Amino acid sequence: MSEEKIPKKKKFNIDRLWVIDKVIELSIFVLGFLIALWIDGVRADNDVQQLKEHYMEVVQSDLRKDLESYEFSYHHDSLRSEGCDYILGWLLKRQNSEFNSYGTLKHSSEGRIGPGFDFDEGGYFNELDTVEIVAEKNGWFLDSSGYWVNKQIVKSVDNEFNWFSSEITDSVKAKIENYAWYVDETKSVFQHTTGYEGLISQNTSSFLNTTEIESKLSDYYSFGSYLNWLENYYRDNHYVKYNELRYAYGPKELFKFLYLLTNEQNNMLIQQLTLASIHAKKEKVYYLKAIEMNKSLADYIANSEF
Repeated sequence: MSEEKIPKKKKFNIDRLWVIDKVIELSIFVLGFLIALWIDGVRADNDVQQLKEHYMEVVQSDLRKDLESYEFSYHHDSLRSEGCDYILGWLLKRQNSEFNSYGTLKHSSEGRIGPGFDFDEGGYFNELDTVEIVAEKNGWFLDSSGYWVNKQIVKSVDNEFNWFSSEITDSVKAKIENYAWYVDETKSVFQHTTGYEGLISQNTSSFLNTTEIESKLSDYYSFGSYLNWLENYYRDNHYVKYNELRYAYGPKELFKFLYLLTNEQNNMLIQQLTLASIHAKKEKVYYLKAIEMNKSLADYIANSEF
């Protein structure tokens, strides 16, 4: 039996159909692959955008917490410096009573720039003015103003300092106690840095596409770290000494502690409160700058697209 032969034309038609079928299959595969890549790209873009929004929300949350801490600290150190200066005024008055004498003038008189009538006049003293006598020479008293008055017109007065004298009124005692918490407490700020640490750990430049926000965050948190270091330095180096003196008689109220001090302890407390006042005034200025930086950064983030 002879083998049936397929015509060449029919065979060619079969091969063409197979090729068309394979081309369609390949096209569908390529199209599916491209669609998958597009979907992955859209998903990746969405993931990056969600990551941006998440970290910006973390940073903004931290900024709000920082602002609350900084405003509290600014208020705290403002009153702390006021309290230190107010108490220092009384401590210095007691200290001066140990070394200097006071007197009142019997009548008005011109002061002199030196101890004698041959010196030029300087300053004017009214009758009953109180002079703080810091030196005596040739029958003349040197007042704390730097001018000399004749000894004969000065009447001595009682110079002993007493915490229970009439000048230490109930309002003075109440004012000291109102300042007590601020004078005794220095732990006033605790900065939150989770937002910036999170941003750094994720390499922000890879998804924020900008270095400006990184620069602003770096400046802001670096300044905050310096403030924390400054507070820690004071607590570690000075607050310990203050505490040793402050509680030498046990946990007593501030006013009771003050009138129990010896002359030596009074002088030591003057040193500690002078340092505390300087420190509080310095930090008050820094906290105000931190508040301004915080608000500026918050406004920048709120009005920017990342």
